[in-house]
Amino acid sequence: MNYAPEQRQIFKYFDGEKHMHCDPLATYRDLLVMTRGKPNDLVRSAKMKIKQPDEANKEKSPDIYARMEQEYVEKLVQSHEAQKILEDVTRRLFHMKPFDPSTGKGADSALCMAVWHDFADFMTELKKKQETEQTAFIPTAGPLDTTPTTANT
Repeated sequence: MNYAPEQRQIFKYFDGEKHMHCDPLATYRDLLVMTRGKPNDLVRSAKMKIKQPDEANKEKSPDIYARMEQEYVEKLVQSHEAQKILEDVTRRLFHMKPFDPSTGKGADSALCMAVWHDFADFMTELKKKQETEQTAFIPTAGPLDTTPTTANT
């Protein structure tokens, strides 16, 4: 089967220096390998909602508050570590050079996350389109989580 240029499903993105293109299925397979088949687990960890302990409990139960505060800090660190891993995975998937503050070139954290979300949206739409056309199959471990990842404070 020959494909017309408009039928090709190529993901386009900016890597911090130039506009790039990638084969989305090959990239998705690489993503599955990098995340051991669980990209959504990484995304969920990166955007974990973390509730800070209520200061009012500090005086009432200092020991319980200290334990709650320690758990809060541990979860916050876990979430930030997952965000860094997700950013690193994105850089590797899309061959993005790290941001260089001396030149202003390369991909900063915000650009990495934007490319991640654009790719997740692209794959979700591609899967919907192919399911509608019923002409191809995208192997998937489930839909990619596309909700924005933000730093927890």
